[in-house]
Amino acid sequence: MKKLILSVLVTGLMISTASQAGQHNTKYTSLHEKTLIGLCEAVMSNSKLRLNLALKRARVSYSDMQEGLVCNGKDPMTFAMLHHAEDNAHLIAKRSNVSLSHVIARN
Repeated sequence: MKKLILSVLVTGLMISTASQAGQHNTKYTSLHEKTLIGLCEAVMSNSKLRLNLALKRARVSYSDMQEGLVCNGKDPMTFAMLHHAEDNAHLIAKRSNVSLSHVIARN
């Protein structure tokens, strides 16, 4: 089973898929880049509908997004809170079974 690791960094973009054996593939296309940037933009939009649509388009679950997506060096819940998108932060916490207070305390 593959675990999806997605990263959007301030200085660039790196996309990789990692299997349990630890193999990495860092090839990406502009479509992947746009999809990941769209996910980060949807997280900070504070629109639950926009976030749901972005996740469907990317074919990523809430828990996979929370575990693997990095927007400007932050996990999605922290990124949402920093951009005053509390509704999306609470939705991500609920759907990924992660405590929002635990994530905030960690950062």
